[in-house]
Amino acid sequence: MATLRDQPLSDFVVADAANLPVVPPDRWIVLVEGNRPVSAIAPATRLDPARPVPAIIVAPAGLDVDAALASEAFAQAADVSAVVLVDGGTVVGV
Repeated sequence: MATLRDQPLSDFVVADAANLPVVPPDRWIVLVEGNRPVSAIAPATRLDPARPVPAIIVAPAGLDVDAALASEAFAQAADVSAVVLVDGGTVVGV
């Protein structure tokens, strides 16, 4: 059974959501509040401080791919910038 962790993942770094980061040209930035992911910014993208941060789906890395794709969160994912994978409270993939 394939899990989300088994899918191709992108390089990423984690940054505090209180400081709008400059985004590296070659990787995602996952914004966190404490250890909770709140957004993800695509490579080479700058945030406009006057606009809300992009929405994300946070999912357990070990979640079955078929279950994830059948979930309500994925069904309503039209305006989501990324799926952020977590394991034990730690971001492990985008």
